[in-house]
Amino acid sequence: MTDRKKSVAERDGWYLFRVHFVVSYEGKDFKDDKGELYEIVLDVDTLDLEELFHHVQENMAYEFQIKDIVREQLGGYVFDAFRPYRIYEYTWAEKESHEPYVVDDSVEPFLVWSEEGNETIH
Repeated sequence: MTDRKKSVAERDGWYLFRVHFVVSYEGKDFKDDKGELYEIVLDVDTLDLEELFHHVQENMAYEFQIKDIVREQLGGYVFDAFRPYRIYEYTWAEKESHEPYVVDDSVEPFLVWSEEGNETIH
């Protein structure tokens, strides 16, 4: 996906993305007290960025997770739509043991897609 060092995800063919969603009601995005878009963040693992978009659109579990977060953090706010706004990719690291991979905390997630410009960032 990028010119950085080959990560475990690239080698094994799956990625962990941090997806920032925005919610809206009747076409109006929800904003915080400072006028900034209120973002809901979920981690999603998929084979690639294209599958991520398909997975998020088709999998109702994400809608339920977002509803739970909205209910917990925003009380009675009602929304009728949600969409990805920014997507970051994590770098995986191998553990010393035979346990599953873990996120490499020494590497900041990097932006791979943003609604601004609506294009993939390489």
